[in-house]
Amino acid sequence: MKCQRETDGRKLSSKEKESLRLRVVRRIEAGIHPEDLAQDLDINLRTVYRGLEKYHYGGEDALKAEPWPGREPKLNALQMRQLARMIQDRNPLHLHFTFALWNRAMVRELIRREFGVRLSEAWVGRLLRRLGFSPQRPLRRGTCQPFSNRSADFSM
Repeated sequence: MKCQRETDGRKLSSKEKESLRLRVVRRIEAGIHPEDLAQDLDINLRTVYRGLEKYHYGGEDALKAEPWPGREPKLNALQMRQLARMIQDRNPLHLHFTFALWNRAMVRELIRREFGVRLSEAWVGRLLRRLGFSPQRPLRRGTCQPFSNRSADFSM
């Protein structure tokens, strides 16, 4: 269903909604009628009255944008930067891993060792994507074979 209004409040950021609520309250206090204000700003009349109700019971603080609910991240911003730097600057062999290319399992183990945080491999993949890393394939496949197999090809 398409919204018939020119301005769709769902597309506004939290800060923009906050400033709109403050503007509505200030204009009503200046003497503008709520119905006229709703029509001028192209917003629903119920939205105007909801903002007035919040202002009446809680003042300007009640009109401020509230933080989104949710769990705190397991790694803070500093740890994320440290992790990105470790992956970029260090070879996995220097950190006592058995393989020279990073994979999600090794990054997961690195996070557990360095920060004491346990994450699933799927979440580590999302984390790496958020840090700007993408899965890479080797440029070419190694063609070296064990020495015992090649010795038969060389005859003297």
